[in-house]
Amino acid sequence: MKAKNILDAKGRKIFSINEHTTVAEAVSEIVELNIGLVIVRDDEGALVGVLSERDVIKKCVLFNLDQHTLLVKDIMTARPDIFVADEEDDLQDLMNTMTENRIRHLPIFKHGELSGMISIGDILKNLLDMKDHTIKTLSDYISGSYPG
Repeated sequence: MKAKNILDAKGRKIFSINEHTTVAEAVSEIVELNIGLVIVRDDEGALVGVLSERDVIKKCVLFNLDQHTLLVKDIMTARPDIFVADEEDDLQDLMNTMTENRIRHLPIFKHGELSGMISIGDILKNLLDMKDHTIKTLSDYISGSYPG
């Protein structure tokens, strides 16, 4: 299974905010949308970073900074430091990247353009679906009702 298959199944909705948004506003949006990471864009719409729950905790809450005046651009993970994947990457590649880098979200690109976001939860759901399909196929085969 490839990243594009996961995106096709779950959808390609990308949540983003402007880099000049206050951290308080960003946190409110993250909570409202029930997501763990949001794409950060500049005034021209270019991807300049990501803001995760971890960024807020490590860079804002830990140092007791004022979330109402601090801007997202001041605590986000900047573009050069973001781990990303390609739509053609397979499930194992995605899991390896997330595990090795201790991250829970991967922006997915196609031909250099952001095409979606995959979370560790999306990967687990797909692994469970694949396991269920394998169990059903084997059960059908054993019971003699396998169509092949």
